[in-house]
Amino acid sequence: MSIPAFRPTIKRRDMDSVLSCMISDRIGPGSLALQLASELAGYLGLAGGGCCADYPAAVGLALDMVDVARGDRVLVSALSPSLYLDVLRRRGAEPVVADVDPDSGTLRAEEAEKCMTAAPKAILLHYTLGFIPDLEALTALGVPVIEDLSQGLGGNLGTRRCGTYGDICVLSLEPECIVTCAHGGAVLARDRRRVRELRDQPAARGSRLSNMNASLGLAQMRQIEGFIATRKEIAQAYTRALLQSSHKPLVQKGEADNTYYSFPVLLEKNIREVKHYARRKDVDIALAFEDSVVSALEESNGRYPNARLMSMRCVLFPLYPMLGKRNVEYVSKVLSTLP
Repeated sequence: MSIPAFRPTIKRRDMDSVLSCMISDRIGPGSLALQLASELAGYLGLAGGGCCADYPAAVGLALDMVDVARGDRVLVSALSPSLYLDVLRRRGAEPVVADVDPDSGTLRAEEAEKCMTAAPKAILLHYTLGFIPDLEALTALGVPVIEDLSQGLGGNLGTRRCGTYGDICVLSLEPECIVTCAHGGAVLARDRRRVRELRDQPAARGSRLSNMNASLGLAQMRQIEGFIATRKEIAQAYTRALLQSSHKPLVQKGEADNTYYSFPVLLEKNIREVKHYARRKDVDIALAFEDSVVSALEESNGRYPNARLMSMRCVLFPLYPMLGKRNVEYVSKVLSTLP
């Protein structure tokens, strides 16, 4: 049986929490979703927020909170999820796409600064695979910043967590995320005025996360520090193994402490050969940026060269807390012997 590239970290005690909610007959939208938003906000050091039934609704609500309207432009990284394009186009807004750092895959501050000539209304900042961009430079550009922590929950810059630098924070709660509710998303704010505005939004009232899903997220939040620590331990083992091959990991710049959403490998050779080798070894790997903005753009005319190259060469190896010591050792061996 192969080792899957992703697996949700759901333990039996998490399911006990969901079962208790089901027995209570209060499985629809309710107080547990507000409690989950409060716990997420407390963990990050934010004032509060709310939880939506799906991630695209959460992104749309975050855009509402910074007044993005029809005709406005929003700056995004070329390696952001292509879902951003769908959300922006549905509201008649226009994406302004910037290239990425070639080592970390994060939005490059110099490229973002060049894009200021397009007068974007906001920056929708994705923490690519958990890596942390130059937050001080990006927040100094003078436009509202929405931090998307879907892949970067738990990252920090010393004493300050990611999610506290922008105006609004959004994160997915889908199965592959660090904290999952099976589906959904959260929108969080730094100040209480924003939190009140958020809860008054019609979109927030019409797309609320159910208690049943929130109960799973609450059980996961009790274990989040353990989840993040386990991910880092696995990544350290993988990095040591990868040094024995000709391929490279992505690199976090500066003193930031990133989160490992998965384990990205930037391949030096033919991706087909590596995929075939991993499949033969019963290790599932995934293309890191198959569903990214740069992959969705029909014509880039040679723009975004760093993002384009990474989208063709970067793959993800299994990294999640449910992997187990034996599988970590096995995947490490596969990484060290990649062709």
